[in-house]
Amino acid sequence: MKKLDLVQIRKEIDCIDSDIARLFEKRMETVSKVAEYKKENNLPVRDKQREAVVLDKCKQRVQNSAYADGLRKIMAQIMDIAVEREEQLLG
Repeated sequence: MKKLDLVQIRKEIDCIDSDIARLFEKRMETVSKVAEYKKENNLPVRDKQREAVVLDKCKQRVQNSAYADGLRKIMAQIMDIAVEREEQLLG
């Protein structure tokens, strides 16, 4: 059996964290487009129905169901941050 190397495992986590950061930035850039659309169409920032759909999809988006609640928490935080960003953009 191969011995675990903590340094190597942490490097792998660092790479994953970089991917998460890149995807977060991409999501926030897309949120700017959502804000622009909402402004043009006089829509409210918060869409509770859409948020519920996103959170409900968390179970489908993970292969290991043990991680679904964690993903749901992360997505709720991300959506809160997105709402704050939209509010900033809409002024």
